[in-house]
Amino acid sequence: MLKTNRILYPKGIAIQAKEFARYIEPNDTCLVTVGKERERVYGCEGAPNGLDDAVMRLAWKADEPMTPDHLHVVLSTDRELGDEEILRYYAQRWTIECFFRQAKDQLKSDGTVFVTFGR
Repeated sequence: MLKTNRILYPKGIAIQAKEFARYIEPNDTCLVTVGKERERVYGCEGAPNGLDDAVMRLAWKADEPMTPDHLHVVLSTDRELGDEEILRYYAQRWTIECFFRQAKDQLKSDGTVFVTFGR
């Protein structure tokens, strides 16, 4: 996930993601279902600096206005993935990131979290 003030380069033009999103209309997007959520997704090429081979997906929940306040920008370095797969992987990763943040906060660790899996 990228911050909405991140500079993107669609068609080689430098612009913040939230500013670029103002030019996107609902009919420019496709509806994607991820789990129980419906999202409006706009595919964008022109990755941030340092990433030559990446794609972004600008996404809004389908039942929310397409404003910069509701915008999510998801980056993928796998150009072969479709919109649904990119958002599904992000949703799974977000659950993991939340777990690690909670573990660090509650365990008062130094940033290292040890997790064991098994029986």
